[in-house]
Amino acid sequence: MQINRKSNLYDIESLYDTLGTDPQLRLPISMSHGGGLGVDAALAQFVVTWARAYEHSVLHLYAPAEEAIAQIPQVAKTAAGLFALIMSSEIHTEDHLIVDRRDALLAIRTLVEAMFVGDIRNTSTTRGARPTAINLFCVNNAKR
Repeated sequence: MQINRKSNLYDIESLYDTLGTDPQLRLPISMSHGGGLGVDAALAQFVVTWARAYEHSVLHLYAPAEEAIAQIPQVAKTAAGLFALIMSSEIHTEDHLIVDRRDALLAIRTLVEAMFVGDIRNTSTTRGARPTAINLFCVNNAKR
């Protein structure tokens, strides 16, 4: 299942009809909807539902094996991406190679620690003295 970066709320709602047909998911690095909270929240909820619907769920990255670990922190800057990284059974590169789960989670460790200690500047999806977005995500039953 591939999520289009131009998806709107109706598109995301229609994805629920496909649950049970595809345990593999490919998320865009960012959505092009202009940053409306509704789309981000709906996509994040869909990802949680998708991951719970399958015994073996696979997140596919848009990166070859040599770039996969570098792309993972970018994926984690959205709620849907972070939830997919944490909740999927496996993470694959674009050429279908398995990314070591420990390496993937270590790649987002600084982001999770920044959220945990309130280091707001390092949780942002944008850079600069005054970030326009602050990510503070909570995953049910997560260690932190």
